[in-house]
Amino acid sequence: MKKVGSNIWEELGRREELIRNAYDKAKVVLKPKQGLSLALEEANALVAGLKSTKLPSDAAVRAAVQAFHVIYSIADSIEICLHSGLDISEHLARMATGTTDFGTPSKKVGKIYFKDFEYELFVASCLIRRGLKPEFLEDRSDPMGEMSVDGIFIECKHPNSNGQIERNISKFALKLREAGKLGIFAIALEDLHHLGDREAFATELEYQVWLEAKREEMKISGTRRAAFASRFGNILGLIHTQSLVEIVGEGTKMRRLGASVLFDRPSQDLTTARAIAEVFDLYPVFYSQVQPAESAVPEIQAT
Repeated sequence: MKKVGSNIWEELGRREELIRNAYDKAKVVLKPKQGLSLALEEANALVAGLKSTKLPSDAAVRAAVQAFHVIYSIADSIEICLHSGLDISEHLARMATGTTDFGTPSKKVGKIYFKDFEYELFVASCLIRRGLKPEFLEDRSDPMGEMSVDGIFIECKHPNSNGQIERNISKFALKLREAGKLGIFAIALEDLHHLGDREAFATELEYQVWLEAKREEMKISGTRRAAFASRFGNILGLIHTQSLVEIVGEGTKMRRLGASVLFDRPSQDLTTARAIAEVFDLYPVFYSQVQPAESAVPEIQAT
């Protein structure tokens, strides 16, 4: 990790404490040996300058880097949501289980995982940052979505397979149609495309070669997914995001990128849908303009 000034460590300490305080106020107990608990412990040790008891290894360094960026990033989402008045206690409870290694799908199935509910907070915080006012639905397991903005429902998924996401899209569309509502579907791509299959790169060139191959893969599946989702008249658009801790040479950061596509719905007022899409992509494209090779990946957040 590059050497940084003391202010960044002070800020990491503030954010680590903010997360712990949020859990205390929500009366949610962090689960030991789970991803978030381990990341908080690692972040605390970094701030305190404690010498690791682990054997020196590349894996130990990567774990410290991962903890630094994950805690730094998610504290931002938590703080923004709390300041906006959102009740995130249920999210915090469910985030206490699961791994924090973005880009590596969990081998366990059927459980509640950190990344699923962190993603909802991340999406909500991005909307709030741009002046929108998301409201969480009372039933957090409702296929209708996780939140709404001015009557537009948003479903957020962190899938492991294309088959899984198509089933989710179909279920979302059915629920919207039954309720006579409209919505946007947001998808986190990192686990789906195994972006964690390489943890570190010696040079920027090596990283860019790997990244371009991944982006080409994401373009192809994203275009197919848009074609599938466009068939459902109640879905107004798709949001794709990508979150990854990057270790290139001696530099590290967590980048969160986004791209949006809106479907051509002449009979619908797309003002709110466009405002939502623009949070994740300043220039969202309409599906009629999408070409197989096109893909915009503007940066949403970096640490």
